[in-house]
Amino acid sequence: ILTDYRDAHRRILPPKYFPSLEITKGGQGAGTELKVATRFFGKTQTLRMIVAEPQAGTILTETDMDTGLVTTFTVTAQTSTITCVTIETVWASQPGFAGFLEKLLMPGQMQRMYREELALLDAAAKT
Repeated sequence: ILTDYRDAHRRILPPKYFPSLEITKGGQGAGTELKVATRFFGKTQTLRMIVAEPQAGTILTETDMDTGLVTTFTVTAQTSTITCVTIETVWASQPGFAGFLEKLLMPGQMQRMYREELALLDAAAKT
């Protein structure tokens, strides 16, 4: 689901946070390049991402080619029928007051976004 950007991955993105996704290269796992629109606090921006699989089947990363922002998906089998997926994003905050607000507000916003994404992933995995 996570590596299939042409179909499955786009279905787990909450539309209110990710209004669009355009594949510019590839579409399956490592080497995929995409443009994804993100919407936070009423502001939409487009990120140019490249996908890597440092540990295929376990770790997948999406790195913004312009800012260096990295989102990591870590997949860990708990039992033969239960898998844990963790999503983490690391970025460099803007300087000054804007950066202060970003550090203050973004973690909570991202937690809400990732809860929705993980719920969509869970539903997709059950079908």
